[in-house]
Amino acid sequence: MEALEIAGWAGIFASLLGLVLTVYGFFYNWRENRRLLREIREASARQHEDTRALIEAIRESSARQHGDAMALLRAIHETVEAIREDIQAAREASARQHGDTQALVEAIREDIQAAREASARQHGDTQALVESIRVQTARQHEDLMTFLREMDRRHTEILARLAELIGSTRSL
Repeated sequence: MEALEIAGWAGIFASLLGLVLTVYGFFYNWRENRRLLREIREASARQHEDTRALIEAIRESSARQHGDAMALLRAIHETVEAIREDIQAAREASARQHGDTQALVEAIREDIQAAREASARQHGDTQALVESIRVQTARQHEDLMTFLREMDRRHTEILARLAELIGSTRSL
């Protein structure tokens, strides 16, 4: 036999030996492989259940958060609506107050104008009264001066007559 032939046979025997060892290892480790496969299946099932539970928890949390978000959005919407209503009411009240203020300003203007007119009338009346008093006082002053001149004239006449009487009584 030649060296090549021997090498060929050696390769064949080595392959057969590898195949036998593989078959032996396969059958020998079959139990171990089944146990590993069972553990893998169990771990996969546990992982699957855990994933399902996690997905369900996420769904529930998401649903709660969605419900909370919707409740928050409704509350915000209601608050915005209440603010809009308050602003509208404030605008209407402001418009009413503006109208009331305008009416009050107009009434005050009318009162001021009436007071000015009354004051002008009173000033005119006062001026007329002052003029009347001045004229009456001037008349009374003139009458008094006339009376005093008359009294002075009479007094002078009385004194002259008295002097005449005193002079005529001395001559007696």
